Amino acid sequence: IGEFQEWRGPSTLVGIRKMRVADLFFDRSTGEIRATGRGQIEDWRKGDGGPRVRLTPETVSRANQTVSAESREWNYTRMDFAGDLQGNQIRRYVELRDRVHVIHGPVEHALETFQRDDFSENAEKVKDAVWLGSDRMTIRLRPARKPESKDWLEVIAFGNAEIEGKRFRARAHSISYD
Repeated sequence: IGEFQEWRGPSTLVGIRKMRVADLFFDRSTGEIRATGRGQIEDWRKGDGGPRVRLTPETVSRANQTVSAESREWNYTRMDFAGDLQGNQIRRYVELRDRVHVIHGPVEHALETFQRDDFSENAEKVKDAVWLGSDRMTIRLRPARKPESKDWLEVIAFGNAEIEGKRFRARAHSISYD
């Protein structure tokens, strides 16, 4: 079990990542990352601490209503996999294998979590969350195309791919999102 924290300046926490794997290899000079065995990665990013995954229309702020996803401070991502992980930090990608499940959405605080079961039980908490499952999944962080743009995510799920949000669900051999 490892935990990594990312700070902006001496006092502003902008990210937390927890990783649980059987075996981890990281080569700092090449950026190569490998992990074996069943694993789990949890990641919390503050506000603009990285690309925001958005699968629903923009929300409008109104008085006396629940906080929208855009005004929540943190994004939570949890990745579970039964097989191996390989990737490269320099080339900015990771591939997860065997019963891969990823859940992502906004939360109000670091270390706050939710589960797929919450989609039916707690509508407001997971309103803008998404769950994605497949046999194999590749996640790439692509560089911004213009100087004023932000980096963006590309997710490709292969084999028994499923995606679910509060208001939608789909199944296919492969699903891609960017």
